[in-house]
Amino acid sequence: MNMWKMIIGQAIFQLAVTFVLYFAGKQILGYDYIRNPEQEEELSTMVFNTFVWMQIFNEFNNRRLDNKFNIFTGIHRNFFFIGINCIMVGAQVAIIFVGGAAFSIRPIDGKQWAICVLLASLSLPMGVLIRCFPDEWFGVVAHHVGGPFRTAYRAVKRVFSRVWAKLPKKSVKSETSSMVEDVPQIRVEGARDIEKGIK
Repeated sequence: MNMWKMIIGQAIFQLAVTFVLYFAGKQILGYDYIRNPEQEEELSTMVFNTFVWMQIFNEFNNRRLDNKFNIFTGIHRNFFFIGINCIMVGAQVAIIFVGGAAFSIRPIDGKQWAICVLLASLSLPMGVLIRCFPDEWFGVVAHHVGGPFRTAYRAVKRVFSRVWAKLPKKSVKSETSSMVEDVPQIRVEGARDIEKGIK
């Protein structure tokens, strides 16, 4: 339950941040694409950068699947986690600085970097808020919101099973049995060849 609560809560938060930055970033940051056309590419780079950094910060949230707040417990002993995190951070910094045309991005300045990392770091307090949301309430909401999806899934599953049942089946059994019947013949012929070789 806690895992689904975190997945859905973070997905809603990340989609909200990404959509606001993508669709309203021009107005919020005061960009003018007519006077400065490269600002459009810079904003796209910021959206991409923010999204990746949200995943990096969310890795820390996902270290715990219970409702306790200390996500850094025992982190100094988890060398695998530290290594993966360092690789992700290093790769993302390298992509932004030297990715260029290969990733369809444009280098961004310090202020833009600060905006990206600050927005992404909000994943950590969002993780605290999600943990504060009672599991029972989440269960009720998930049951009511997920109900139509479950019904649709069952309907689609029924349709596919009926269609699958009506499809002509290729007789795999007969092919397999004929292959098995050929095996003794091959063995007999092989034995005759061996006998001929001995003689």
